[in-house]
Amino acid sequence: MTHDELLGNINSPQFQNSRTLETPYIALRAVVELHKGQSGLVSNLIGKVCHPCRTNYPCKTIKAIEKELK
Repeated sequence: MTHDELLGNINSPQFQNSRTLETPYIALRAVVELHKGQSGLVSNLIGKVCHPCRTNYPCKTIKAIEKELK
């Protein structure tokens, strides 16, 4: 799943309607926006990199969110 697809899922009416509290939605969206894959070189990693985690994208955070959204 791409970063844009993940944000699309979070922004979908189906996801938002299934949540009764707005705060978790806002927090989840902020985490996904922070952990986006960016092109570049960071500590010997080439390609898409999650800069907060300094690992290849998708990082463990994004993988965990994707798993729970399936």
